Amino acid sequence: MLMRGPGIGLDIGSKKIKMARVKKVGKQVQLVKYGSIATPEGSMEAGNILDPDFLGEHIGKLARELKVEGRAVASAVSGQQIYIRNFVMPRMKASELKEAAIFKATEFLPIPVEEAAIDVFPFRQFEDGSGKKTEVFFVAARRQQVEALDEVCHIAGLKLKTAEIEPLAIYRVMNLNEGDKIIGLLNIGASRSHFSIFKQGLLTSLRSLPLGCSAFYRNIRGGGPKEDIHLEEIDANEDNDYSYLVRDIMSELARSLEYYEMQNAGETVETVYLCGGGSRLKNLDKYLAAGLGRRVNILEYASVLAWPALVTEREQWELQRDYTVALGLAAWGGI
Repeated sequence: MLMRGPGIGLDIGSKKIKMARVKKVGKQVQLVKYGSIATPEGSMEAGNILDPDFLGEHIGKLARELKVEGRAVASAVSGQQIYIRNFVMPRMKASELKEAAIFKATEFLPIPVEEAAIDVFPFRQFEDGSGKKTEVFFVAARRQQVEALDEVCHIAGLKLKTAEIEPLAIYRVMNLNEGDKIIGLLNIGASRSHFSIFKQGLLTSLRSLPLGCSAFYRNIRGGGPKEDIHLEEIDANEDNDYSYLVRDIMSELARSLEYYEMQNAGETVETVYLCGGGSRLKNLDKYLAAGLGRRVNILEYASVLAWPALVTEREQWELQRDYTVALGLAAWGGI
């Protein structure tokens, strides 16, 4: 994880596949090229790859279009079967820490450790009355998911260099100056959303939420499918055919915040950042802020990412909502 990243991020969503390439420029990364294609129907479901061959062939077309075939990429595993936990271990050699953490995971991991792809990151060392300790960040996914992702990349003519989870990629490009504050991150995808919480820059909570912006296109109460709507034209603050969907976002987010703050007495999530396709909704940040009684902002990363001169303001607006995961993956190892 400490090696220099490939500079190419591959974000495979349930409705759209996005790829971005960046290069290091001083303390920033600069966008070099980007592109997307529709996710082939039947190849993905709830973050799980169903047809690696079909999916890989389509991604290969995008790779050739962007002239990145044969290169290494960073990508992400997603879905409900991602497991994270922070816990404290006795201090030990780095070579022994992962093995000890995996053994401890047998106490809480809902799948056999043999079926999991696991990574462990020590992030704090301290000493208390019982001795020297190390606090670690533990993340696991089903090994089958990672192997399927590797196969997809191979079929596409790409080399999977690293597979991580989406919140870590997003946090990498966030323009934050929050110090020791606790912040939330709501990534509203097409079919599902993910709400994560970071404390002092460390991921402490991750929940998958049963809502996505595809519901606005289906909108059964509003008269059926409407493929020609633009989310940025729907005002979350106004009473309209989509108000019940906006209320669903509010309800799910409020429940997630309440659960976290009940489980972590004395801790308050002060600010929630929005990203993903659903953040296109007009005034969604203002609507949620009023209902939750805390700051809600659209995620921005201008201090981290440099835009090429040819990228228009409208394209920047689109990229900041649709390409955050791909850009964060591309920046892996670079910032």
